[in-house]
Amino acid sequence: MAKTMTQTDSKPTHEQIAQRARAIFEKSGRIPGRDMENWLAAEAQLTADHKVQAGASPSSPPKLISQPANRPSAPTVNQRTPR
Repeated sequence: MAKTMTQTDSKPTHEQIAQRARAIFEKSGRIPGRDMENWLAAEAQLTADHKVQAGASPSSPPKLISQPANRPSAPTVNQRTPR
């Protein structure tokens, strides 16, 4: 059973971070190779959420990291690369 955060917990659980990181991955368009960025963003968001729930305001809200428009995305299985 997954543990939920209480006011005495200082960090989100591994399961909570994994679930939030997956949600970030899905919401950002399933961009591969951004596991660490998604994980860190999820951890920051959950920590900030906990601080708000505990009554303290976060110093700066975490932001989703988006891919720059000029950076090409990796080809998917259905895309062919020119030879």
